Amino acid sequence: MNPPASRKQISKKWVHYILQENMRMKSNSSTIPEVTIKEFKVGQGTKPGEGYQSELVTLDIIASHNTDDQQILPDVEYHYMIKFFSKEVHSRETNKRYNSHLKEHAIYTEIIKDLNNFQAAITGDKFPIHIPDLIYGKANKTEFILVMENIKTTGYTTNDKYEGLDYEKLKEAIVQIARLHAISYAYDKSHNILQTYPFLEENNEMLVVYECFCIMVLDYMRELFSINKELKYLAKKVEISKDRILMKLKECLRSSENHHVPNCIIHGDCWSGNFMFKNEEKLTCMDTDRADEPRCRVVDWGNTGWGSPIKDLQYLIYVSTTVETRKEHLESILQLYYDTYVDITTRMNVLVPDWSYNSFHREWKNQSVYGFCIGLILNTLTLSKLHPWVYNNQPSVLDNTMCFPTRMLIEGLKLGMYKLMVPIMSKPSAVKHLSGMYKMSFKTTKEELLSGKNKALNKRLIDLFQEADEKGLLD
Repeated sequence: MNPPASRKQISKKWVHYILQENMRMKSNSSTIPEVTIKEFKVGQGTKPGEGYQSELVTLDIIASHNTDDQQILPDVEYHYMIKFFSKEVHSRETNKRYNSHLKEHAIYTEIIKDLNNFQAAITGDKFPIHIPDLIYGKANKTEFILVMENIKTTGYTTNDKYEGLDYEKLKEAIVQIARLHAISYAYDKSHNILQTYPFLEENNEMLVVYECFCIMVLDYMRELFSINKELKYLAKKVEISKDRILMKLKECLRSSENHHVPNCIIHGDCWSGNFMFKNEEKLTCMDTDRADEPRCRVVDWGNTGWGSPIKDLQYLIYVSTTVETRKEHLESILQLYYDTYVDITTRMNVLVPDWSYNSFHREWKNQSVYGFCIGLILNTLTLSKLHPWVYNNQPSVLDNTMCFPTRMLIEGLKLGMYKLMVPIMSKPSAVKHLSGMYKMSFKTTKEELLSGKNKALNKRLIDLFQEADEKGLLD
């Protein structure tokens, strides 16, 4: 049965189909109970202004099951999260261009399952990687849908992005990432991951995107510093060090070419919003059978790739923690990551050459510019309340059925423009023009920064600059 392409196409017939298929997949019997859909409800899966890289919706179902002897069992509730391509043309086509949908589909249907089976056979399942359970999935050049368990209904929540991860949650996230890195490194020694999944290979087109966003934020912050008497010294330092920072950023982004680092599968979008933590306070007495569930699950795998594990670490720590947490706990967090990684590879009898703690820590320092830059970019995108992607994801008058011909015409024009411009704009020679376009698009974010009204955003970015200055990155 053909899957829906968006929430509007979800039908009772399709809901019945995925329930029946899921029961068939999990059943050890040749016969399964017949499902009757009594009620289903489709809702918004993200808060307004979020989820701009995909369309995320909830699906809540009440169903009854009939056994072979016609016995009617009690009604059962199912709670799912469904992921589609984004409705927004640019995001949708970008995901297709960089195979984000194929990566995420492979993660849920094959890769994590293979990695978990691999480590379980050797370690007795001591180091599982935790993700939501997959119910149904399909991905190809034109289609993308993932149906997963909605773990929010079982007591999982994301951390408040404005507060940053505390030490305990940071440790939970670090352990999951260390498992992903270590197990995939070991698995690759006998299975050649890139041969099986060539779309995981690093795409250098993204270098231009990162560079342009970094230019934008550096220029915005230089302007902010220039009007702040106490921070004016940073404006001059940013101006002097900007070109050197960008050059070092590009070197870090090519770090998969560094043979001193044990390359592995990396998450690629490793910030607090993609870790869901078990909130015991939200469980009811009916959920006692879930007491042994993992405390942390990792979601949103569309940026998965093959590269340096240091990237995920820098990303997580500088996007998802406050400077206070870093100053107090950074060294213990790095030690936890290293100890977890080495424990796993040792138990799997896989030697990681030249990977002492000192070597690891040296690579961490060598890629500190990446942490600084990715912190600037992602904190701007995730903490800003006024950036354009927030508005692009809001309901539009064009969603009205009567406006369908107009919407299709506009989307066709956008698609044509995207396909014309992207091959040109992804080249290094386009950096100047593309960064200029970003500055125009994100002018509301610039106004937000200069106004100082978003205190969490301003503090996070200023802290990153002051921290970078202390490390000598701006000298």
